[in-house]
Amino acid sequence: PAPAPVAAPAAKSELASELDKWAHVLRAPPPADPRAREAAVEIATALKRALGQDCYAVLGVKRDATPEVVRKAYFDLAKRWHSDRFGGLDLGPFAKGAEELFRMIDEAQRTLIDPKKREEYDFVLDRKAKGLPTDVAVIMEAENLFRTGETYVRRGQADAAEPLLRRAVAMNKGEPEFLAWLGFAIYGARGTAGLLEARDALQQALKANEKMDVAY
Repeated sequence: PAPAPVAAPAAKSELASELDKWAHVLRAPPPADPRAREAAVEIATALKRALGQDCYAVLGVKRDATPEVVRKAYFDLAKRWHSDRFGGLDLGPFAKGAEELFRMIDEAQRTLIDPKKREEYDFVLDRKAKGLPTDVAVIMEAENLFRTGETYVRRGQADAAEPLLRRAVAMNKGEPEFLAWLGFAIYGARGTAGLLEARDALQQALKANEKMDVAY
């Protein structure tokens, strides 16, 4: 079954929205007090760098970081951005920026420490990196279309299977099994007239997963 949705790094349009949301902090004039000014610049710089980043980048750890490494990174950053560190400083809007940084690192460590949440998060990250959909509803609809199309192909009803499998591929591009069965449906429905397109679909499937037996 497809995993539940987990927060993933922002796309460009989402990042732009985040930057707009925090513009009142990022563009605010720094405080006059030297200590407050130094802290404000540090907060604004870190916030701009963190917005739109994935959990690993927020904590500054690698994808294969162990829970121990994640915890250490979290505690180091928690000390840096905790409100106690800025006690006595009038930071103005920059105080909200520090709160957001603390919230981000807390959410990141909660996601990466929990094995199930981390697995789901990595699933979303990997799909985003490949340009694949991450919306669970879309993934499940494509899966249902695929299963129905596959059944039609097995029953020798390639004409009925082809449009369903085309929709499944369009909704979940890059899924090798979808491409393989689409190839079978095209050839079954069109015969030699669809041979080139069917072969192309099968080749794409094998390119994505050369060990997939169904494509041979």
